[in-house]
Amino acid sequence: MSAVFFAVHMLILERIPHECDLMWVTLVQMACVAILCAALWLPEPLALSGSSILGALFCGVAGSALGFLAQNACQRKLRSDLVALLLSLESPFAVLFGLLGGEVILSRMLLGCVLMSAGVWLALLQGSQSQELQQPLLDPLRRSPYRIDSMTDPDSLPNL
Repeated sequence: MSAVFFAVHMLILERIPHECDLMWVTLVQMACVAILCAALWLPEPLALSGSSILGALFCGVAGSALGFLAQNACQRKLRSDLVALLLSLESPFAVLFGLLGGEVILSRMLLGCVLMSAGVWLALLQGSQSQELQQPLLDPLRRSPYRIDSMTDPDSLPNL
């Protein structure tokens, strides 16, 4: 199920106009994550200490906010299929660092990593035949095909 949400997230970011402020896009993403986490947490509230709240805030800011900001910045310059490929490397790196950290890697974990990686590679190889993917991997002037308004000058938009 997380793969579906991952794909939807990538598609939504592709449709967000590239003229929007990165900080506001990241703030909206963090607000959505906070709302979803709160909705999942409400059925079974836990007693939290100060250090656990501080740790959660650090993970939220350092892990999620900076990760979303970097992803948004990179996805403006790279094609979505390449971004998906780069983000799909999470599984192999998790296995690698798990092994280096002394974690026991079960065969089903390794199989899941291989299947996820193979699925992404096969989808990208199959999709590379289409004309849309013949564009350069890195395009510094890349603009979203989904503009706010075709008549709107990006410089006239308020920088929220």
